[in-house]
Amino acid sequence: MARAKKDPVPRPRKLPTTAHGRSIVEAILVAAEAILTSEGVAGLNTKAIAKKAGVSVGSLYQYFPNKQAIVRGVAERLERRGDEVGTATFESVASLPVRDVTRAMVKVFLSTDLGERDMRRALLRDVPARWLEGTSEAVDAGAQARIAALLASRPDEVRPAPSELQAFVVYHAVEAVVEAALRSAPELLDDAVFAEELFRLGWGYLRPDRE
Repeated sequence: MARAKKDPVPRPRKLPTTAHGRSIVEAILVAAEAILTSEGVAGLNTKAIAKKAGVSVGSLYQYFPNKQAIVRGVAERLERRGDEVGTATFESVASLPVRDVTRAMVKVFLSTDLGERDMRRALLRDVPARWLEGTSEAVDAGAQARIAALLASRPDEVRPAPSELQAFVVYHAVEAVVEAALRSAPELLDDAVFAEELFRLGWGYLRPDRE
C-alpha cells in the first residue's frame, strides 16, 4: 500500500527585503494574531487579515500564498518572542539562587508577554508540530543550554546529576504541563496555586535534598 503523502509545510511566498515590505508583513502577522485571539483558526481568512492589517489583499498575497502560511508565520513569531522574553528574564535573574531562577522562569511560561492565551491555545491546537521544526528545536536548545550552564555552575544548589539532562527534563516538564493547560484549562494560567505547583514541579526535581 502506498504511503499517504504529508501536506507540505506552508511557507511564505517571499521574504520582505525593504522596510516597507517588513512593515506590511508585520502588520499582517499582528492582525492574524488578533483574529486568532478572538476567533481562533476557524475565523481566520486572508480577506479579514488584510482588512485588519490595513493592507490590500494583493499586498498580502505578495508575501503569503494562503492563510496557513500566515498561521505558521504567527507561530514562528511566537516562538521567537518566547526566546526573547525567556532570554531577557534569565539574564536578569541568573545571579540569584537557582530556586529563585526556577520561580522566575515558571512565570515566563505563564506570562502574557508570550502572547494572548487564546491565541497561544489556538496555535497549540491547530498548528502541526512539524510546521515549526527547526525553529522550536533552536529555541529549546538555547533555553536548555542556558539552564544547563547555570546548574553546572551551582553544583551546591542542586542535586548531583548531569546538568544537560537536568536542564532537558525540567524545561520540558514545565513546558508540557503549561501546554496541556493551554489546550484544556487555560484559566489555570491565571491561578496562583497552579503557578506554585509548577514551581514545585521544577524545584522539587532540582533541589539538593530530593531523595
